Amino acid sequence: MKRDEKAEQKHGQQVSSTFHLADFFVENSVPRFLQNAADESRPNPDWTVVDELGRLVDVLSHSKIIRPRPNETAMYHAYGARMRSACLSRQVGAALLDQKGNLLATGTNEVPRAGGGVYGGSFEDFSDQDPHPESDHRCAVHGGYCRNTRSQNEIIKELVEDIEEFKVELTPDLIKRLRGTRIGQLIEFSRAVHAEMDALLSAAREGVSTVGSRLFVTTYPCHNCARHIVAAGVDEVQFIEPYLKSRALPLHGDSITSDKIGWIPPSAFHQKSPLEKRGKLPQVLFRAFTGVAPRLYRKAFYKDRDLKSDIDGTMLTSFPDSDGSGVSHVLQLSYSQVEAMLTNISPENLT
Repeated sequence: MKRDEKAEQKHGQQVSSTFHLADFFVENSVPRFLQNAADESRPNPDWTVVDELGRLVDVLSHSKIIRPRPNETAMYHAYGARMRSACLSRQVGAALLDQKGNLLATGTNEVPRAGGGVYGGSFEDFSDQDPHPESDHRCAVHGGYCRNTRSQNEIIKELVEDIEEFKVELTPDLIKRLRGTRIGQLIEFSRAVHAEMDALLSAAREGVSTVGSRLFVTTYPCHNCARHIVAAGVDEVQFIEPYLKSRALPLHGDSITSDKIGWIPPSAFHQKSPLEKRGKLPQVLFRAFTGVAPRLYRKAFYKDRDLKSDIDGTMLTSFPDSDGSGVSHVLQLSYSQVEAMLTNISPENLT
């Protein structure tokens, strides 16, 4: 599993890179059936895989008018914010929404700038000009290296050189192996404000309350952001990509949960009866995003065909062919059909 997560060879397994290549996310973590005291099975109402896949078919075929759910629009905002980051490690985006689905703020992982905000986000004099290099202190411009990685390597060097019992040569291979330990997971030496913090701080600068809000992030929050998310009064966090460096749940299992069954939003917890609250704590829900992925959002929900009669305005009972701007082409061929086609192509014709 460790090898397949991120193989050294670029042509090898890169499972950790597949999340943002997905078009649609389905949750299959709950059991399909429930057992009663008599050991009899009954369908679990929280298992919604068939319904979700049916919605995906409707989205791809445009056989019905399907419009985005609030979480799909929110994650699309987060995905857009993600593109602003010039971080050398990864791009992360966040979107903060209130209880009615209004966008409060977005954020990206970027170096903070005095006066508020991060580099690359202000208008300067003109909104359509790049910032002057002398005033742009992002890592890609200022130094051209990651401070966090350098700091990790300095710790490794100090350990090897200062502890006489080691008596080993600090080779590139040894550095690589030591970076594969928890030392390589240290994150506190980064110059960047994380996307979640950027969104929360942006809301704070505008005097907007974050109590009862929901945060949508392209990557699972780190433990540093997690504690601030809890303290800010956020009800729920949804994410796409896991983040193995995060210790959010081990460190804050009292105030964070990943189980949505029976979950009570913290902002509504005090309104519940003692019976409803029995045995529960107010906890922020961290859960995987489900639905149409940001990568498919525009094509999934773009109106690419007529929906009504031009004569009397009545909605059509069957929609005509699309103009080619939507998603009707996505499932024209199955994977097995593509593989069959590839096997019939001679090697010399492959490019």
